[in-house]
Amino acid sequence: MDQQLTKPTTVKQFESLEKSASKIYLLDLNRIIEKPIWKQQQCGQIPRKIVNIDCQTGCTTASLATAFPTALVMGIESDENMIHYAQNHYKQSGHFIKADVRKSDFRQHLQLHGISMGEPFADLVIAIHSFQVMDPNIETILANLSSILKPDGILCATFSF
Repeated sequence: MDQQLTKPTTVKQFESLEKSASKIYLLDLNRIIEKPIWKQQQCGQIPRKIVNIDCQTGCTTASLATAFPTALVMGIESDENMIHYAQNHYKQSGHFIKADVRKSDFRQHLQLHGISMGEPFADLVIAIHSFQVMDPNIETILANLSSILKPDGILCATFSF
């Protein structure tokens, strides 16, 4: 699969996707970040661990790392080529993990990457434009998200069905 990603057309396709989607994602991200920043201002809590679901090329994950420079930022994506692209272009901005939040084995995939699943760990989970491209098994998705989100954490998601 690495050979497929190195083809100029595939890289160009990802770069094109990144350019066209980044304006929309960053606009939504700015709106979404307002809530965690409000929580930080009101409660003195800064998100320490942030998970970006369906991170695609890693652009949004990199923006989260910039917005929260002291946080551990993790991008999760089910597409291996997207993860490879993110790792090559944004490796300094966060950790990128191949896992599918739609699947019941989501937590096991995180464990394979060294993430302890004893307790929920994320202070902030971001899912921008993820739900409309995922299959309708919303119960599994929400169960997986709640399994990583701390009880006082924030889930920021956009829905556009």
